[in-house]
Amino acid sequence: MSAWSKHKSLLVRHGRTDITYSKCLAMDMDGTMIKPKSGRVHPKSADDWIWCYGDMQRETLASVPEDTLLVIISNQRGAGRKESKQHDLMHKIDNMISELGGRDIVVMLALNDDEYRKPAIGMWTYFQSCYAVRECLGYIGDAAGRPNDFSCSDRKFADNLGIPFYTPEEYFLGDSRDTTLWTWGWSPYDYMRNIRTDYDHQNDDTVKEMCEQSYQEMVVLVGPPASGKSHIAQSSFPSYVRVNRDTLGTASKCLKATREALQNGKSVVIDNTNPSQKARAGYVDIAQKSDVPIRCIVVDACDELVQHNNRYRACCSNDRDVVPIVALRSFRKYYEKPSHDEGYTTILTIPFIPRFANTDDMQQWCMWYS
Repeated sequence: MSAWSKHKSLLVRHGRTDITYSKCLAMDMDGTMIKPKSGRVHPKSADDWIWCYGDMQRETLASVPEDTLLVIISNQRGAGRKESKQHDLMHKIDNMISELGGRDIVVMLALNDDEYRKPAIGMWTYFQSCYAVRECLGYIGDAAGRPNDFSCSDRKFADNLGIPFYTPEEYFLGDSRDTTLWTWGWSPYDYMRNIRTDYDHQNDDTVKEMCEQSYQEMVVLVGPPASGKSHIAQSSFPSYVRVNRDTLGTASKCLKATREALQNGKSVVIDNTNPSQKARAGYVDIAQKSDVPIRCIVVDACDELVQHNNRYRACCSNDRDVVPIVALRSFRKYYEKPSHDEGYTTILTIPFIPRFANTDDMQQWCMWYS
């Protein structure tokens, strides 16, 4: 009898508690173990499935030594909000395991877009907290970054864990590996290495522009969500009044807070996305009426970097959720490059610059999250 349970946003099928395993073999499910029998992209029912590689696949799994625990680790966001779909998943997986002779198999399913979703390692961390397995023989998955793959999340997941990776064709069919056309996509490690080199050669004027001034002023930040604006506001302008819509709730409250701060003789930093001239105009108008100079700092961050930061901070912070993709796309849709005609004394464009308290923090940021 299977033992299904929930752990936060995970749907978990636990294994037997009377057996101690020294090793495990982990694998993805859809496109790796099974596929829709109907030929559709998504299954139409809980019974719409067949083994990807038929009898050979079952025989390969049956030949795995008994001291090795089999573990299914799979993203299943499509079932996250519907109990009926979760029940279908449990029914399907119980039937799969039954066809493997009822072998002891642990299942971890990530239902939401959070720290448990691959390639983040949340599911693996939870697995390790439940099972004292000393060695993982590898991870099998179909998302390897090949030309026709939908992503590289499975290979990135294995890379995050430092374990061997196999495509299902390699593991179940014995195909040789040709990685000529494989790609990782955007790399956080390469970005950090390159951006530090580039930024180190910028002149001292850039550094000066990122500091507080002795006179009253307004600093308007411009950049997509998860591009590091709040870090700039808090680290480069710590004594300025920080105006942030996430904190205050509405645009009108932000404008009110800005007006009050300037009236009280304080400098302000506007820590919002501020994509368009219209979005910035209200703050510029308040500053001009108060006869306060305005600096504009634009954070240049590509979509891949923003997505990485978005998932990184959701995975590593207890109080941050993943920003919906629609919000990230909205910034690009409405973005208008700031112009001196808007009333700025200076406009500075800077890259996102990773900064870390220690090596562990740096290594955590350099992991794959998307």
